[in-house]
Amino acid sequence: MPRHRTALPPEIKELIALIRQGRLFEVQRWIADGKPIRLPAEGNFIISPTEAAMKIGFHSMVECLLEHLREEEDLDGLLHMAVRLGRLDLVELMHRFGANPSTITIEDAADTSNPLILRWFEDHGVDWFTDRPLASAFRWRKRAALGSYKRMRDKIPELQDQIDEALRYHAREGDLKWVSLLTWAGANPRSAPREEEEGSYYGSAIEAAAGRGHFAVLKRLKPTPSDDLDALLSVGSSSLEVITYLVELGANPASEKGAKAMRHFMMFLDWGADHRSFGKDWRRYLEMLVFLGSKGGRWTQEEGWTHARRPLWRLSPSDAIFCMAQLVDSGVFSQEVFKELVRTPKLKEILKDWSPGAKRLREFAGLKEPEAPQYRSSGGSSRGGGYKRSWWARKQE
Repeated sequence: MPRHRTALPPEIKELIALIRQGRLFEVQRWIADGKPIRLPAEGNFIISPTEAAMKIGFHSMVECLLEHLREEEDLDGLLHMAVRLGRLDLVELMHRFGANPSTITIEDAADTSNPLILRWFEDHGVDWFTDRPLASAFRWRKRAALGSYKRMRDKIPELQDQIDEALRYHAREGDLKWVSLLTWAGANPRSAPREEEEGSYYGSAIEAAAGRGHFAVLKRLKPTPSDDLDALLSVGSSSLEVITYLVELGANPASEKGAKAMRHFMMFLDWGADHRSFGKDWRRYLEMLVFLGSKGGRWTQEEGWTHARRPLWRLSPSDAIFCMAQLVDSGVFSQEVFKELVRTPKLKEILKDWSPGAKRLREFAGLKEPEAPQYRSSGGSSRGGGYKRSWWARKQE
């Protein structure tokens, strides 16, 4: 498109001024006198006389111009303008002069929020399929399209796929209101996404809500024990509410699929313990591991050791001891697994701490007691018996 608009010819400019003032009889006289009403063939003009009449919504003025300009005008473009204006009378006028209703999608019609326009296009061949317009209308929260879907779903069963896609989108986004509206309209929360669909890796609406940690949305979608709850648990939601809800429904953290959740949260614990992960609280993931451990979830040697050991190296010694104690007490680490876990020099060094928690963990792992902390002379001071404990020993109290 040229960067600059072509100036309107003076006579066309005068005609458009009459149109904008709504002077229908003078425009009719202008046409009867044979004065120009067409734009030159060459040029990039900002507006045409018919478009000027459309913008002021003067039905009779538009009709008067189209009677002489129907061959030159882009009638489909004028139909789009009538839809944007929300004027059913102009829509019908464009159709009478030859505009094609199938150039309008249901999303375009839903923009008007006018049920009369929607019904007119439903009866005259609106486009339901190009670029999946119904799914797009629901994605952009155009509520008027819900009525159209409910009226047409029996006539066009293929529309089910588009409303299901919209439900998956809003489940990922955690929009409880639109999830409720779409399920009320008949969307299926268990349908699988298309391969090319954005966010398809999240799976169905139920899987997306569970994976993104949207507890209220997940409850609204109503998973049942007949769903694969272990698989839902395995997606590794970051919400303890979601994890608790799934376990209460019957998900088993000790199953093969449920064990994936243990791997996810141990990996998240590793991530949260990294000092570069600003704002990531490792305690939240520890809480989830502890909960799953209390329900039968276990860390096995087959899961490997990197993600189990690395967060303990990254945490401070006191936090690492607290973390290990929680995982042992909840049953995540059995005695056999824990012995293997702490056989590395780094973790053995952490467990040399003289706190009661470290002592209990040493006993659980069968490690020898470390040497007693050394004291150094205070230079003969009369206070404290002539000895002063080391800084490290004082810190442990």
